Amino acid sequence: MRRLAALPLLVLTLGCTTTSDEPVPPIVQSEAFAFVEDQCSGCHAVRPGAESPNPRAPSFEMVANDMGFTPVTLHEFFRDGHDVAGQMRIQLSEDNAILARDYIMSLKHDR
Repeated sequence: MRRLAALPLLVLTLGCTTTSDEPVPPIVQSEAFAFVEDQCSGCHAVRPGAESPNPRAPSFEMVANDMGFTPVTLHEFFRDGHDVAGQMRIQLSEDNAILARDYIMSLKHDR
């Protein structure tokens, strides 16, 4: 049943076009991307190669590659709740922590 519910989204996604010659990564078309774009893009760059609207907020590509997070530690960061005075307060539900973690870790480069 869940697969059938996703069918209209797949049809809409296949009909989308972009102005770039670059293919749109599947993760950008996902529920995880929709969540982080809605909840995080006011401060963080959520798309690869983009600059964060808030210069003090690291891009999600930087979080994935340069800040020492693993999937486990990033998940814990989202679940445990962190408060950076005057900048950010975050504590995500289990489901939302999984979405954010999976999206951010999808940006990890092979080194």
